[in-house]
Amino acid sequence: MLRSNTTADLIADQLNAEIMRGDIRPGAPLRQEDLATRFGVSRIPVREALRRLERDGLVAVFPNRGAFVIEVTAQDIREITHMRILVECDLIERAASLHDQSDMEALGEALELAERTAATPDWIRTDRAFHMQLYEPAAAPRQIRLAMSLRTEVERCNALYDQLPGARDEWLTDHRQMFDAYARRDAGHAAELLRGHIQRAGDFLVRCLS
Repeated sequence: MLRSNTTADLIADQLNAEIMRGDIRPGAPLRQEDLATRFGVSRIPVREALRRLERDGLVAVFPNRGAFVIEVTAQDIREITHMRILVECDLIERAASLHDQSDMEALGEALELAERTAATPDWIRTDRAFHMQLYEPAAAPRQIRLAMSLRTEVERCNALYDQLPGARDEWLTDHRQMFDAYARRDAGHAAELLRGHIQRAGDFLVRCLS
């Protein structure tokens, strides 16, 4: 039985992990009473956990129907890809003009870690960390949260997203080229490289759904 001041967070984290692994499939219902029984809690922390998952883009909650794991279509991927390009290219363009030496050192470490883990199950986390570090100097926390939320929406296509490492050499080359343009403060080129990087990932996922 879960006993903690962060019971809702613990439940949300567990359900998040199960959705991302594909243990809970897209479209599956998440019934409050079943979850309350499973975790040995009242419905209140379950309801809070579902709200958090809804904010994270993993669950849709409908009045009088309940909560369901969101399903992602090819059109959804196209829309998310378009939005990611708008949000993330703006972030990198600003960050590339504002970074300092400590930012570059942190980015270099993030790049090296992403490369070392590229062939491991940890690659999604380290790839996300590299992109977050790219955008950090823009000092736009709300926009970065939006960017990561959009990224989460495609990461939950777990069975598809796990196939991206098959194009490992291509996206690692993208990372290196973005790093080099960023280091030169060539904001326009960094944004152009990122635009292609995101678009190719989106196109790949659409092909997987076709």
